[in-house]
Amino acid sequence: MNPVKRLTLFMLLAVLSFGLKAQSEGRVLVVKNQSFTENIVSTPNPPYIAGGATPEHGTYSYTQQLSGEYEIKYTPDNDYLGFDEFTIAISNAPGSVSFTTYRFNVVESIVIPKNDYGITDVDVATGMNVINNDFASHPPLTLKNVSFSEGGMATVVNNVINFIPEPGYSGMSQIKYTTCDDLGTCATGMYTVSVFDGELSDTKVKLGTLKDTYVKMPLEWNAYFIAPDQAPSHGEAVINDNQELQYTPEPGYSGEDYFVLTSFNGYQTSLEVFVTVYDKTPNILAFPDQFYTPVNTPVTFNVLANDDGNYHLSGFSQPQAGDLAYNGSGNFTYTPDPNYSGGVYFSYSIGSNYNPNLEKTTVQIGIGNQAPSKGTFDLTTSQNAPLVIKYPTTFRDYGFELINEPNSGVVEFLEGQQTININGEDVSGYNMLIYFPNQDFLGTDEFGLNYCLASNGDCAEVKVTVDVIDAPATCYDGCIWPGDVNRDGVVSVKDILPIGQFFGELGPERSDNSSDWYAHSGDDWNNPYANVDLKFADTDGDGQITAADTSAISTSYAKNDNLTPKFPIGKKNTTIEFGTPSPTNPQPGDLVSIPLILGTEDIPAVDVYGFTFNLNYWVDAFDNEFIAYNAESWFNQNDATLSMAKKPYNGRLESAITRTGRLSASGHGIVGTLNFIIDDQIDGFKLKDGKIEVTLDGGELSDSEGQAYSIDGAKTYIQLNLAGTGLAKINPNQVILYPNPADEEVHIHLNSGFK
Repeated sequence: MNPVKRLTLFMLLAVLSFGLKAQSEGRVLVVKNQSFTENIVSTPNPPYIAGGATPEHGTYSYTQQLSGEYEIKYTPDNDYLGFDEFTIAISNAPGSVSFTTYRFNVVESIVIPKNDYGITDVDVATGMNVINNDFASHPPLTLKNVSFSEGGMATVVNNVINFIPEPGYSGMSQIKYTTCDDLGTCATGMYTVSVFDGELSDTKVKLGTLKDTYVKMPLEWNAYFIAPDQAPSHGEAVINDNQELQYTPEPGYSGEDYFVLTSFNGYQTSLEVFVTVYDKTPNILAFPDQFYTPVNTPVTFNVLANDDGNYHLSGFSQPQAGDLAYNGSGNFTYTPDPNYSGGVYFSYSIGSNYNPNLEKTTVQIGIGNQAPSKGTFDLTTSQNAPLVIKYPTTFRDYGFELINEPNSGVVEFLEGQQTININGEDVSGYNMLIYFPNQDFLGTDEFGLNYCLASNGDCAEVKVTVDVIDAPATCYDGCIWPGDVNRDGVVSVKDILPIGQFFGELGPERSDNSSDWYAHSGDDWNNPYANVDLKFADTDGDGQITAADTSAISTSYAKNDNLTPKFPIGKKNTTIEFGTPSPTNPQPGDLVSIPLILGTEDIPAVDVYGFTFNLNYWVDAFDNEFIAYNAESWFNQNDATLSMAKKPYNGRLESAITRTGRLSASGHGIVGTLNFIIDDQIDGFKLKDGKIEVTLDGGELSDSEGQAYSIDGAKTYIQLNLAGTGLAKINPNQVILYPNPADEEVHIHLNSGFK
């Protein structure tokens, strides 16, 4: 099957100013062998190419329309595909010139879905032709499939999505679909259905957005309007297609805004909208960097190598520890403090001759030896199939010493960069370890290694066990281990984050679409925007990244396909905290809920696309632990999300949640709850002061660019009432239904010792 091309659209025009000059930087999509035109005003002089730098892969021209008005035109070279750019100077007044840089991505074709909305009553099916309003440069479009639905079942019939709500369900149901043109370019759209029970549920809502960035939110009712005297003061609010609220802040504005929506649904009702515009603009030129160095070892790096355009470094800050020296041309040398390990970060700005401060981004430096993250690794290989171990460290001065030989095979260490042939497949790598099981051996083998760094002489021991199983042997290099999406060597909740980041992407199907735990071969997808090839995210091999690809994460949870090093990452100035437990003084047998709060009013969570965390608690204290994410929270309210919670062992719960619509969220407040039942046998244990400690660690945030940041942990205590209350009248508040909302079943629990 031929690969299906996927187009990721970045359209942004960021306006910046410096003195009397202003410059815009943007990226525009142009279809192959077609032209881009735009009308501008330039007076008293016509526009001209700044610095004489004409486009490298096309031509620029202008035509005067009226006095002071010009049509500028860019035409890419015949059959050219790729990037191009140029900067024009525009006269604003005598002696005043502004500069606009046009950055183009010349593509085969363009598909841009437009959001669709509908309303239906409880228990009433509905449907819509969702591609009627979608744009295609090369029509017609075809509705390929539904990749995600919530609150009911969605099916495709003749370019129509038919949606049947779950029995009794009311609320917002979001449905993701894929539409493609005849050239194979596809895109993911969203169809939101409000399953309406006759009552408007919200009277107040909070929205967050970045500076110069609009935010959208689906509305549960299609009869809202905005009165002129209730419009926002620092932006524009419009209602699209009767059911989508869109707020756009004024250019350059950051701060608070407020407006009111009014509706008549038999009676007048209002929806107050509180907006926070955060002082951050999405980058399109300067992108984050991550570098690593061993303990007590300086490192030199260039921060401009991954940025777009030929811009220069115009300023930088200092990290919180260590010494940073600038060597010119984007090159730095960082020297860590003696014996320091952990993460530090600093920021830098880029500019041009016309604007010295275009964008700012961050650089993270991880200081650590990247030794194996645990003492023993359990790996897998197929019968008669060598196991290739490429240790995923960023260092080059490391090595492995075999200290314990395997009993049923041999281990070879291939020092340096080498290529070998294994069963007809060339395998290349640096400092590869290869385990060769004995002929026809099935079972478990083990060997011991010593990992050492030449730069500082530090070493660490590690044991490797290998399960040799009866499974197909089809891959030895660049293999897909279904579930390890981010290729960090272990299956964890973090693996749902790339699925959300690239949700809906398409690529070549695998001939072997099994999700069983062994090495699968598959063609690369070669997506230019992904840090890791997206074939690893397609865990079921069907050629598309969907919610179904999370199943392999759950099935193969905590399994290793490689040795994993300890990677320190930089911190984000954001917190995830516990709220007050409810009830505050529970008895054994009670259901307890603890709010999870991401960001605060003073330190909001800005530009968050996904996050993960781990919860730790006394193993004998809790039963039926689960995480419930709030569908109405600032993180969830305008996008479909994927979430997962896994208990790798008693006393620990690991969880992650990610958005799926390519837009991050900003805000603060409750995003979910940790829920559990106090074990009714706990009063038989020794418990100091009747307190149970719950801790949160391993928290990470992922931003709109896929960059990961660590966040500080948190701690709270549950104060138990071990004395009991005896017989008393039941308070209705003690009757608890969970989870709420529920998908398939609901539990009824009675707190305060009643049964």
